[in-house]
Amino acid sequence: MLPSLIACSLIAQAGGAPMPTTELVASVKRVAPGKAFTVALHMKLPAGWHNYYSNPGESGVPTTITWTLPTGFTAGPIEWPLPERIVIDKVPMYGYQGELWLPTTITPPSKLQAGKPLEIKAKADWLLCAAECVPQSAEMKVDLKQGGASVPNPNPGLTKALKALPHHALPW
Repeated sequence: MLPSLIACSLIAQAGGAPMPTTELVASVKRVAPGKAFTVALHMKLPAGWHNYYSNPGESGVPTTITWTLPTGFTAGPIEWPLPERIVIDKVPMYGYQGELWLPTTITPPSKLQAGKPLEIKAKADWLLCAAECVPQSAEMKVDLKQGGASVPNPNPGLTKALKALPHHALPW
């Protein structure tokens, strides 16, 4: 039994819940050798449904992202935005409703072939909950170019999400 699911009755198939809209959004169009950039999982959760923070509280399972990257590329951890407190049947948990951005820093190797296409893939798994919880997943990709100078990919949603990330440095 999964104790983290005490507030939700788990439904085995995804047919019991609407699927969120998901996509990968990169902060660049072209990747520069050795220069880290961001790729975010962007989710639009259905109204009335939520998913979970990295530390979900009394119930829930956090979203995971499994990256498939070209040779020499590395992915950092998910940079979690501040969650909201959600209470169902007097059980507190922490998660998200509505629109969600889960950024990850990707670092390329110091040598890249200029102009060559670059594909970054990810498989995301999450638990979508309302009155019941449904495990769901999606496979996504983003196509970029590599080599030369980095070329930004302006995206107002990603920019806003990165600025809203909590700062972990303590003031004392």
